[in-house]
Amino acid sequence: MDYKELEAHRTVLLDLYESLGKALDKEGDKMPGFIKQSQKNIKAEKFLLAIVGEGKAGKSTLERFDTDHLKECVLDYMIDLSDTVSLAKTLSTDYDIENLIPISRDPFGNLITFRIAGRQVDGVVFWEHETNKISKISGSFTEFIEKLY
Repeated sequence: MDYKELEAHRTVLLDLYESLGKALDKEGDKMPGFIKQSQKNIKAEKFLLAIVGEGKAGKSTLERFDTDHLKECVLDYMIDLSDTVSLAKTLSTDYDIENLIPISRDPFGNLITFRIAGRQVDGVVFWEHETNKISKISGSFTEFIEKLY
């Protein structure tokens, strides 16, 4: 994966974060009063945790998720955007994986990543570094955030 491809993936990631924020705002507008505020607060907590990580957002109990093959995986922390490029290069160079953009880690060094098809996010997957196995978590970042428990 060359620099231009990585920069394109980074742009997709930034666009995704921006569009997710707008989607959360729109979704809240369809609900009445206290329900709208309650939903926005819950989603804002999940979104903040996902974007900035627990070190900046505070400890959250929403840290577990399931994949197609594994139960009770743990979201340890979100990866800084600056580290995403170097990790994507490592996946490409060391593991011959071209279509994953790391967004977070579990406590054991495995990665939660966006799977990219063309220039679009095609889902969120769990990559196990010891076996090089990839398991589907969700079809979208929003679905991933909603599946945290």
